[in-house]
Amino acid sequence: SFFNELATPIDRRKKICGEILLGAVLESRKPRNLADVANKELVRSRTIVASNAMSLLAISQYPLKGLDLRNLVIKNCLAYECNFRNAILDGTCFEDCDLNRSDFEGARVEGMELVRCVLCPLRQAPLKGHTNRINSVRLSPNGRFVASGASDNSVQVWEVASGHEVKKLDGHTDYVRSVSWSPDGKLLASGSWDNSIRVWEVASGREVKKLDGHTNNVSSVSWSPD
Repeated sequence: SFFNELATPIDRRKKICGEILLGAVLESRKPRNLADVANKELVRSRTIVASNAMSLLAISQYPLKGLDLRNLVIKNCLAYECNFRNAILDGTCFEDCDLNRSDFEGARVEGMELVRCVLCPLRQAPLKGHTNRINSVRLSPNGRFVASGASDNSVQVWEVASGHEVKKLDGHTDYVRSVSWSPDGKLLASGSWDNSIRVWEVASGREVKKLDGHTNNVSSVSWSPD
């Protein structure tokens, strides 16, 4: 009962509360069928539950090390100095989150998306190069590179280990709002407020395709699994 729980040691109560919150987070994964995806209220409610629960877990310093946290949408989360070591974060999207000094060492991050997040890793200097606001950040499938799209109309690719910029992809004529790696990591797609989607060959930096058709801003791009 509730009163019996109050009598338990504080560490045990923290563990119980943490497990309840973690359960709420995991129950809020991205919808997997088309009917649920189309239900915007369901998606919104799942995002709110996951985000609030994740913030409480981070504040209470509940260990997230090694946990399977894939395919979550986390928004407006205060996850300062969170321990994500060896966690599975494939397909997870962090949006408008404070991840400053969080530890992602050994984490699986294929397709993980960082949108307007504060992120200064523990042992990595900030990656500088853009001259305007960064709107989208995606790690490559092998975790070796990170791509960023910004309001300076460019896409930049960085080597994670060295922090060196390896490619700057110019071509868009307005803000780049979203970037996405192909499953094999060889191509990069970018969506922009110039109403276009562009596909880049990362190794050469060459634009291989420009997809027109939208009559307004392109805010998100994503590759199909194949």
